[in-house]
Amino acid sequence: MFKRMPTLVLVCIVANLMLAPAAVLAADTGGTGPWDAYAVDGSWQQLNQGQSHWYKFIYDGEEGQIFVRLNAEPEDGAAFSMRTAEQARIFQETGDEEACGCSSPDEFVDADASWAGEFNIPGTYYVVVRHTGRHDAPVFYSLEVSGAGVLQPVAAPTAAAAPAPEKEPMPEASPFDEWMGMEGSHSHWEAFYYSGDDSKVDISLDSEPNEGASFSVWTAEQARLFGLGEDVDPTGRGTPNEYAEGDLFWSGSFAQPGTYYVLVEHRGEAPSYCRLTLQGKDAWH
Repeated sequence: MFKRMPTLVLVCIVANLMLAPAAVLAADTGGTGPWDAYAVDGSWQQLNQGQSHWYKFIYDGEEGQIFVRLNAEPEDGAAFSMRTAEQARIFQETGDEEACGCSSPDEFVDADASWAGEFNIPGTYYVVVRHTGRHDAPVFYSLEVSGAGVLQPVAAPTAAAAPAPEKEPMPEASPFDEWMGMEGSHSHWEAFYYSGDDSKVDISLDSEPNEGASFSVWTAEQARLFGLGEDVDPTGRGTPNEYAEGDLFWSGSFAQPGTYYVLVEHRGEAPSYCRLTLQGKDAWH
């Protein structure tokens, strides 16, 4: 049964310290937004003044406690905020930064800053680490996300580590092939990688109820323009196909290798569950 979003959620508005979506989508370094968010591996990273790093993880929605810990050098040089998929969508479309939780010191936790909480809906969640601006020089930090229901997305980009002891990576799971809950104006972006030359890619979406969600397929340039608020059509949209598995289906190819995007959007007034599937010999996620 679909679970409602938690009512007791800490909400904090984070200052606009990140790049605008247009610049983010054009960047190649990774970690600049939800579209190229890093996996959390606990390695030490360098963060320059005015810079932020995005991370993502998968949560199974079983209300298990999530623990996020940040260590920094100097210890007040970095802080983080928590984001839902909807808040990530708002950032991508408007540049506005909303959060459902913020880091704080806790004398009973072995970290410089931490956050603990839970969500009732399974899906992708984000952690945004930012330079606090209290020091002119770069700072170094390590981030850990743990909990019984926490998984890391397969093939998510990983930041280049600064010299420090490397920590054990989390278990891996894919945001494709995983059921996620959606309601209201909820939408979700997912990236996949394509290395082929016009080889076929198949994308399908199962939803419960059958018309509870829709999806569209975007190139990186189309996603960039969409993030700017321009009126741009995607490469394709999922449609019913009686000969294919799934409630909605899209099949196509691309002339160029690179990163491509799928936008899943909730439809109707009732909550729904949906699962996205990707197939293709030259496509992976």
